Amino acid sequence: MQTILDKVTHADVVLTPFPHLVLENALDESLYKRLADSFPLHCLPVAEGSNIYTYYKASKALRERKIDGIWLEFIKIHTSQVFLSKILTIFGDTLRNLHPDLENRLGKKLEQLKPKVRDLNLINFRQLSLDCQFAQCSPVTQFARAVRSPGNDAGPHIDRPVALYAGLLYFRLPGDNSGGGDLRLYKYVSQQLEYDRSNHVPESKAECFRTIRYAQNTVVFFLNSPYSIHGVSPREVTQYSRLHVNFLGEFPFPVFDIEPWRKQNIE
Repeated sequence: MQTILDKVTHADVVLTPFPHLVLENALDESLYKRLADSFPLHCLPVAEGSNIYTYYKASKALRERKIDGIWLEFIKIHTSQVFLSKILTIFGDTLRNLHPDLENRLGKKLEQLKPKVRDLNLINFRQLSLDCQFAQCSPVTQFARAVRSPGNDAGPHIDRPVALYAGLLYFRLPGDNSGGGDLRLYKYVSQQLEYDRSNHVPESKAECFRTIRYAQNTVVFFLNSPYSIHGVSPREVTQYSRLHVNFLGEFPFPVFDIEPWRKQNIE
């Protein structure tokens, strides 16, 4: 089974302002089509409102087995040692530079990690958990940013500090010609870091330096850090859901600390 990183080369990796890559036509066309044709929209929770995210985790998909066999294979490879090894081949040295104390805290090299599926029969698991989860952002009735969770929109933010990396693969539906829903990558324009309780960054302190169009078979992948600011552009009114697959790797402890820069309320 092909992974989303098989076509990546070191030349695709951008290191500043935070390590990331963007890859169009990431999967072979035949594989992408098989996945797109069987995307399990029926398994995703129904969103109660406009422009709201819902998710279907790998652990649940593997337990319930309500999805097509090609997707089961896809999930298994992207939550495996094989996929972690690909990530470390591309980003290993960059990860060590980005989080220089991480291996000391783990007591082992990153290459010695034995990942597990996130939330799948894990008891006191102290290493790295991987996820490959389906995501839907519901149809839109009013031009606005997507809602990640109640009171938490998709403006400039960083992921939770427990996350080592994040990625996504877009599955834009045929016929969806609505505007917006593109991924925006930001950089700080201030020397002072600042985050609210939902890890948002003040828009006055962040500047968009790259916009990745919401397009079929496009992959975005980045390492998480205090500087890995991203968000989603507001979406136009549309009957279509915004579909993608999230790729996550996280520890049961923070990879980095942002508490010194936490504010209760930001603009």
